[in-house]
Amino acid sequence: MISLLYPKTVKLFYRYTLPVSATAMWNNLQEYGALQVAVKLF
Repeated sequence: MISLLYPKTVKLFYRYTLPVSATAMWNNLQEYGALQVAVKLF
């Protein structure tokens, strides 16, 4: 399996920060790909 992670911190309303990450995954044995987006709220 091959995966790529991209983390980013987004500023909201010039006061709050929101950690966001996106992961792209590829399973070459099953020829299946997936994209996962995660947001940490607390």
